Amino acid sequence: MRCLFSMFAEDVDLIPPESFAELLRMLRGQTENAMHAVAGLWDAMDKGEYAHDLLTKVKRFNGGLFKDPSAFLINVLQLGLLIEAADWKQVEPGIFSTLLERALDKRQRHKLGVHYTPRAYVKRLVTPKIIKIFSLHQLDFSTERF
Repeated sequence: MRCLFSMFAEDVDLIPPESFAELLRMLRGQTENAMHAVAGLWDAMDKGEYAHDLLTKVKRFNGGLFKDPSAFLINVLQLGLLIEAADWKQVEPGIFSTLLERALDKRQRHKLGVHYTPRAYVKRLVTPKIIKIFSLHQLDFSTERF
């Protein structure tokens, strides 16, 4: 879960873009150090401190996900899979929100404030409102500028 959140966090600029993926790539061939490097990042994310492996201070994530920052010892194959998973640009981002929400039990979701609203629901609610606003202002969508 912490890996998944870290991948999400870099994509939405909660931590520097590509920072978690780059950390994983730098650890190639050093799986014995991966556990310590990732745990250090997660400890910094829990406390809102300087993340030495990212060379920057990170925000504090106070939902409890990083309260225990320990990481598992991983092997070369597992590290490779994490590196591959970190490149999810062609994947619909909503799937990760759904995975995160479903991976947590009801109490954890409530405590963390995790609730995912599918894109279709948002579109159904927001699109008519946007169209109404644009029509009130008589905006012309036939040009590239609006």
